[in-house]
Formats: sequence, C-alpha cells, structure tokens
Amino acid sequence: MKTLWNNADELSSLKTYKTYANAEKAAAKVVGDRNIRVVIAATREGRFFPVALGFDAVDSGLHFHMCVA
Repeated sequence: MKTLWNNADELSSLKTYKTYANAEKAAAKVVGDRNIRVVIAATREGRFFPVALGFDAVDSGLHFHMCVA
C-alpha cells in the first residue's frame, strides 16, 4: 500500500491509527479476501487511516466500516 498524504481539511476519518502498520492491519481485517484497492491516508497530525478505492468497495458494503473514495 502507498501513503496518500492528506492536504485537504475535509478528508479525514473518525477512526485513525497511530502507526501505518496498524492501519494496514485494520484494512486487511475489513477487506478480507476481496479484490479491493486500499491506500493509507495520513492526517496532518501524523495519524493514519485506510481508504478503500472504487465502486467495488461501495458494492461490497465497505463504506459502512471505513472511508471509501
């Protein structure tokens, strides 16, 4: 996964993680074996959160568990 730095104030998540690795683990739990692209975004404070990409993420219902773009 590649880090996407957050330069917009409106891009954020309610659940953030202290480390990149913790955000990766959380994304892996939610995504499971689905073929969904996930990037790890960072807040200006240095906290991390996973963002699922694409319509497949919405169709799978991931928008109930994590950010989807």
